[in-house]
Amino acid sequence: MSEAQPMNDSAEPAPGGPPEQHRARTPKRWWLRILVGLCIFAAAMVGIRFGLPSDETSLSYVLVLAAALLPFCLLAGTGIVKVVQDFAGNAARSRRFLEEHGRPAPAWIDKQFIKTPGWVIILLGLIFNGGAVVVGLLGLLVCEHRLARRHARQLLIVGGVITAVAVALIAVWVLKSLDLI
Repeated sequence: MSEAQPMNDSAEPAPGGPPEQHRARTPKRWWLRILVGLCIFAAAMVGIRFGLPSDETSLSYVLVLAAALLPFCLLAGTGIVKVVQDFAGNAARSRRFLEEHGRPAPAWIDKQFIKTPGWVIILLGLIFNGGAVVVGLLGLLVCEHRLARRHARQLLIVGGVITAVAVALIAVWVLKSLDLI
């Protein structure tokens, strides 16, 4: 140690310096993420095995499908564990936010709508139209932040329009197949 920097054994910060922040870090728990992913993989493989006719299913087809499915299942397991850990640590973060800012922290669903860019909201509404209607309606009912409500409204509108168009097309197809039109 050089003489220019005196040794400071105390836990107090140096005068004029920023106080050290001690954050309790959540362990990564890779084993839990892999375990959840493997459970999803096992459930998918059971569904595939019992969903396919046994006389047409070859072992090579199932192995290729399993090899393609495994990375996505492990990724899904990682995402599920992250969401659960984030939700579990939310109470402590909310208390800290209230102490620091003097107002309650935004709810979990508010943060999800706020963090998601508008183009992703529209893309989600196009892809998951029925679910987007439900999540958008839930967001409109629960969210308090202005941007979160706007994103929930966008999700509800895009999902609702796509759902209405799909229902109309299915109705026309059914009516044509019954020779009513």
